[in-house]
Amino acid sequence: MTATLADVAKKAGVSAKTASRVVNGEDSVRASTREKVEAAVQSLGYRPNLAAKGLASKRTFLISFVCNEEAAASTWATQIHMGILRRCREAGYQGLFYAIPKSIKGHSAMVEDVAQHLWGTRVEGAVLAPPLSDDVVLHKRLQALDIPWAGLNTVKDNPSNMPIIRTDDLKSSRDVMAHLLGLGHRKIAFICAHPDSKDGAFREQGYRSAMRDAGIIIERNWVQQGFNSFASGFEAARTILASTDQRPTAIFAANDDMAAGVISAAHEAGLSLPKELSVVGFDDSVIAEQLWPPLTTVRQPVNQMAETSTELLIERLKTGTNRITGVTMSMDLIIRGSTAEPPKQP
Repeated sequence: MTATLADVAKKAGVSAKTASRVVNGEDSVRASTREKVEAAVQSLGYRPNLAAKGLASKRTFLISFVCNEEAAASTWATQIHMGILRRCREAGYQGLFYAIPKSIKGHSAMVEDVAQHLWGTRVEGAVLAPPLSDDVVLHKRLQALDIPWAGLNTVKDNPSNMPIIRTDDLKSSRDVMAHLLGLGHRKIAFICAHPDSKDGAFREQGYRSAMRDAGIIIERNWVQQGFNSFASGFEAARTILASTDQRPTAIFAANDDMAAGVISAAHEAGLSLPKELSVVGFDDSVIAEQLWPPLTTVRQPVNQMAETSTELLIERLKTGTNRITGVTMSMDLIIRGSTAEPPKQP
């Protein structure tokens, strides 16, 4: 038999009104009382009826994670979505996932598509992936619709005063390059992130500035455009590796999915990794340890980013204000088996 709120109140020895306040996350309850109610909720396996709750309060308790269709296929987006869902469940909300279709052409059409999705599903708030998290036009549209949002990997200043999560991609990219240069690599190629990716632009900037500071001229073939997907990484690596005269000894891909494509292309070319080619990715997504050899990459705190952005957004929904508007999270270089010293020259 499904436990009710009345069952929770009875087990905790409190009124139904007090139990309701705890379940709804209200602050006006003593800590000792809150602990009793939360223990009763866990013991009874109580789950609030969101439909009834919404009808009573005229709220939907829905939060949507929004990204473009290309990003939706990445392991990064999957991890973000799972982190959002975890925090939503704990707070009594439900999470939606919306990917903007590739068929939507033009910036104005994209903004309106997102606005119509959020308005049509009656969400209370949204977590925006890049580049949406830096799109001022979209932010103004959501403000007009009174839809609060939280932004991930946000680069620009935030005039809307919504909660944002930042990471230092420039520094982390330079950490990757310091690792490769320290191993002795001088022929280092780079596969760029999606052209709309602001954090990807910082990763490319870190690569170029490190090469310049080391006095290394970047060969024309060494920098290739990617689109954050395995397929784009594979094709870019094929192009890079096709030139035997200036074949690099290391390839730095702007995300792990593209780095996986690089490893596949290297195997196709008959190269031994990391003996003949070192490969580095970015994000430390699930696939990083599943590849062979395991991928050296930058660990982006994806779960923490997802959960913190959702927590701050829910706090905004509950109070109407933000306790914190910006959080900068650090990233770590994780060295695994895909990088080593370059092959000795004959």
